[in-house]
Amino acid sequence: MKLSEIAARVNCPFTGSGDVVINAIRSVEQAREGDLAFIVDRKHEKFIATSHASAFILSEDFPPIDRPTIRTSNPYFIFSLAQRLFYHQPLPEGPFIHPTAVLAGDLVHGDGCYIGPHVVIGAGCRLGNRVRILANTTLYDGVEVGDDSLIHSNCVVREYCQLGRNVILQNGVVLGGDGFGFAKDDQGVYQKILQAGRVIVEDDVEIQANTCVDRGTLDDTRIGRGTKLDNLIQIGHGSEIGENCVLAGQVGLAGSTKVGNSVMMGGQVGVAGHCIIGDNVVVLAQAGIVTDVEKNKVIAGAPAIDSKEYKKAILSLFKLHEMMNRFRQIEKAFAGKDKKDG
Repeated sequence: MKLSEIAARVNCPFTGSGDVVINAIRSVEQAREGDLAFIVDRKHEKFIATSHASAFILSEDFPPIDRPTIRTSNPYFIFSLAQRLFYHQPLPEGPFIHPTAVLAGDLVHGDGCYIGPHVVIGAGCRLGNRVRILANTTLYDGVEVGDDSLIHSNCVVREYCQLGRNVILQNGVVLGGDGFGFAKDDQGVYQKILQAGRVIVEDDVEIQANTCVDRGTLDDTRIGRGTKLDNLIQIGHGSEIGENCVLAGQVGLAGSTKVGNSVMMGGQVGVAGHCIIGDNVVVLAQAGIVTDVEKNKVIAGAPAIDSKEYKKAILSLFKLHEMMNRFRQIEKAFAGKDKKDG
């Protein structure tokens, strides 16, 4: 495909020769002749000189270079659009129901659905149009799945959970498993608390591999529209996550956590139960949140505090040895003075 054709498909201008033939999109470090690479920001400019890429996706204000470019205000997003022109997932299309699938007799499904090998769907389930459910997935009774959703192999969606439109569940996701609820009886023995809530996943959510979202004890656990959950995340029972949030791998939310809209959490963030996190909060990796967080904050550390204060505290640790040596010198000086005066 010519560079000019790619530029037209992603609706961006290009510089240099539009007749350059592009065969693939690769990282700037791995690109070869015939590849299109992208640079997100100026700190990667040094890679251009040694890259063998035939053309680049660059920001509008990036300095001119001696190779053809596609120019945009959002290079990473345009890269994602261009990549779709070269890589197509080999996913099955409906209408098709595999003969090994086990389906309840009252299943209601829309047009163009694909139901793969060894899928099990319980009573009272409803599937929208063009839903695809891949091998070995199980939907318990009463599950609803919206139009154009894709459930990869080996997922489990428990009873009465609801998925909106265009939801993607990657392999091994478990939605609606029992929340971690137990109460001690008079003899001090833990007894299970029935988990009667559901999990509600709104439109355009993607949940990646081996992530678990627990059902609520009484209230529903809810994942807001457009939110993206990475691999190996634990969402505790009764938690609510707002719209367009991004949570990186190994984040853990304890039960009844409330997360606002457009919140970003780095890897291995932990949140104590019943905390409220405001809109547009950014939580840096490995932070531990134990209290409510106001909107628009950037926080870090454990327990999490304002990221600027956290950085100051960390920098001071590197000077701690020097400070202790100076303190000991001062102690010795005062001790000698006191002995002399005595």
